[in-house]
Amino acid sequence: MYVGVGWWGATRALPLLGRMGLAVLVVVVMAMLWGIFAAPRATHPLTGAAGVGFRVVWFGLGVAALVTVVR
Repeated sequence: MYVGVGWWGATRALPLLGRMGLAVLVVVVMAMLWGIFAAPRATHPLTGAAGVGFRVVWFGLGVAALVTVVR
């Protein structure tokens, strides 16, 4: 997932510094969201349907990023 969103950020139509910054930013934001809501020791763990929904969207974003890059 992190590779997918990072790769997506690195392939946007921006100057080199902007692409690298975006790639790092999206990976850091996704890691923070995982740590806050879905990690085993999350600070605010989501349970039940909210937890399942979060994981579906989280991993779905990774898949969508990879599909966007590979096309």
